[in-house]
Amino acid sequence: MRSTWRSSRYRLPALKAAAVLCGVVLAVCVAIAFAGAAFFPHEQSGPFLDPTSPLLITLAAAAVLAGAWLVEALSRSQARKSHAWLVTTLGGAAVALGIAAYWRCYPGMSPFWAPLAETLRLFSGGLDQPFGRDLAGSCPARPPTALQLARVLGWLAVSAGVVGLVRSVFPRYADRVRARMAGRITLVTGVSGSLTGMDAFGVLTDIATEAPEGSLVVLIDSGIDEALAFRCRKAGIVVVDGDPADPQERSAAFGRKRRIIDAVYFLSDDAGRNIAQYRSVRKGLAYDAEAAVRVPVRAYVRIDDLWRGDAFRREQLHAAQPWMADAISVPGAMAQSMADSILDAGCSTVWVFGSNRLVQALLSEFAVRDREAAIFTERPGDTIPCLRVWDPQARDVIEDFELFQARFGRWTFRHPVEPVAGQPDLQRLARKLAAEPNACVVVADPAELPVSDLPQRLAAKCPHHLIFRASESEPGNPAEPLFGRLFAVGPTLGLDVGVGSGLWGRMARLKHEAYRLQHATAGAELTESRKPFDELSAFYQANNVRPILTLMRAMAPLGIDWSPADLAPGNGSRPACLSQDEIQRLARLEHESWMEYLLAHGWTRGGRSDRPKRHPNLVPWEQLDGPDREKDVSSVFDTLELLALLGFRPYRLKHVAQDEGGWARYLRVGEVTATPLTEPREWSTENGDQLRGDAGDWWVESADRHQWTVKAEQFTRTYQHVEADRWQRVGSIFAHVSNDSEAIMTLEGLAVARSGDYIARANTGESWVIPSQSFRQRYVPDG
Repeated sequence: MRSTWRSSRYRLPALKAAAVLCGVVLAVCVAIAFAGAAFFPHEQSGPFLDPTSPLLITLAAAAVLAGAWLVEALSRSQARKSHAWLVTTLGGAAVALGIAAYWRCYPGMSPFWAPLAETLRLFSGGLDQPFGRDLAGSCPARPPTALQLARVLGWLAVSAGVVGLVRSVFPRYADRVRARMAGRITLVTGVSGSLTGMDAFGVLTDIATEAPEGSLVVLIDSGIDEALAFRCRKAGIVVVDGDPADPQERSAAFGRKRRIIDAVYFLSDDAGRNIAQYRSVRKGLAYDAEAAVRVPVRAYVRIDDLWRGDAFRREQLHAAQPWMADAISVPGAMAQSMADSILDAGCSTVWVFGSNRLVQALLSEFAVRDREAAIFTERPGDTIPCLRVWDPQARDVIEDFELFQARFGRWTFRHPVEPVAGQPDLQRLARKLAAEPNACVVVADPAELPVSDLPQRLAAKCPHHLIFRASESEPGNPAEPLFGRLFAVGPTLGLDVGVGSGLWGRMARLKHEAYRLQHATAGAELTESRKPFDELSAFYQANNVRPILTLMRAMAPLGIDWSPADLAPGNGSRPACLSQDEIQRLARLEHESWMEYLLAHGWTRGGRSDRPKRHPNLVPWEQLDGPDREKDVSSVFDTLELLALLGFRPYRLKHVAQDEGGWARYLRVGEVTATPLTEPREWSTENGDQLRGDAGDWWVESADRHQWTVKAEQFTRTYQHVEADRWQRVGSIFAHVSNDSEAIMTLEGLAVARSGDYIARANTGESWVIPSQSFRQRYVPDG
């Protein structure tokens, strides 16, 4: 961003206060001039009433011009109303002042209509000069200041009216002018005829609502419906007819001005068209590169195919320009919406009918939720429901799902996805639901069913079960049931959450959630940076995206790529092991990126404070002390874990050497028995170190009879209950091979790692030592 002011939370209140101040100044000037003409017509003297003094007119004109600009900025959603208000106010003030000035100058004529008629001539440029004539001595000798101010206000009212008329009669021309002159824009294209089943205007207003303050939303498309264009213009959205991928049309619409581009949305249902337009716009649209380096341009490209969207997203990691491109999809957004409702309802089983893209998106969504639950959320993993796909092609659907999940490495979906072959049968399903009171049903496409009204009949037969009837082409409102507990879920793109949209936004949410959990302290004050993600300012939301992109792009100089797991081995690459020096280098880059971001937004060094913006760590990397450097190291590991959970795992290119004993990601495997401790207990590691567990910790014993304690909060995240005292080890760690004797401070006490031992690190920051043989029994490489 060019300055902190444009995105400041104080901008809107300050603009409102300034507009009110301008109105007060104008009202005072008009009142003084009116009083002078009405009550002291022959005593026009002093700095305000003397006709030769420019002070009053200058103040009034300045207040009008400043107020007009402020009202326009504040009334982006009511542009025409703001013009009408301005013309009415200025015209009314001019008429009142003119009548007061002329009131005593036509004694032989109508006492009201004659002054009014002469006043109205002011708006056409005419001016009568009865002043100084011997008309019973009632008319002032000199034109009063009120008349001069009336002429100025009348001219300004006419000018404002002409501008409003041009914008109303020639909206296309006016919109092009606004688009070319805007210093900051949010661009939208691909709306015409592509948002089947969606409210196109609702999608655009969602985008406008989430756009940063001061960003002009520009809809550029070919063949825009006139009714939609009218509603958009009324809401302050600029509408330009043209193709953003065409260089000539793009130049005609935006010129060559380098402006701040906050976001670009490509929403056509043709993925190929969206990708082509994105590449053309990214290459050809002029933008403020300096601002984009600090806050990348967000690009949302609609790609409804799961595989193609994933491939596009990975491809953009190699883009040289500072763009943050992401793939969004209708099935994906619908799946997220339904998954939220299903988890909130506490469903233990989900019956899914269909084999379309929505089914794949829903299965993948729950797999992602399962990975998130393992590490980053307070929701325990056992709240993820069992999924049953009932369709003639159920086995093919599940095979495709498992093939796609292979891109996430060795992670296994911890909850069963079961196929039920054959056509769905109402009576059979009703019996199964009767035996499962917490089950729910998702009908992905009613048209695929042998009986299209099956959702309605099922809702009538099983009124206590949650049922979703989804369609990618029909509208629906998931907030209101059709009847009973039957909900219709229509198409959506999920663009009402701003920075939180898409995969990068999802990662930002998770990273912020992890930060909040790690720094949660009972009774502690809720600072700006620790609020829930949706309550964060745009500054903090973007700051959660920044470290993800910083790390992903910092890997290329290290000879590391982000290939998916199922493709990487074929090109000769192998899972990356990061040396200690590389981890430190990444931590340093993270600190430098963070510092540049804060400095660009007006922060300075000092005691930690959001107001004024100060932070003690705004110093070069070399001046940071050990604990503060460790925070950046932890941020690197947290981001690597987050990326791995969502399918991005680092691979070293085949021609680049690496330290095979360096830091790498491993998955926990195997079963243990575990019981909670009722009192403190001391124990010895395999290396002979004496450690201590506290009451409330868990006492764990592996199959090879090794024993240790685990803190309660860590145990709930890393073990899944099987039965009785049996638990399955889940989750992941980072670990590297110790080359020398190292002392490690664990949560249970001091431990010493010998050469060849593994030093493990959890995503919450704690470390511990594991002998080599035990490590190979309890962990497997993620790759």
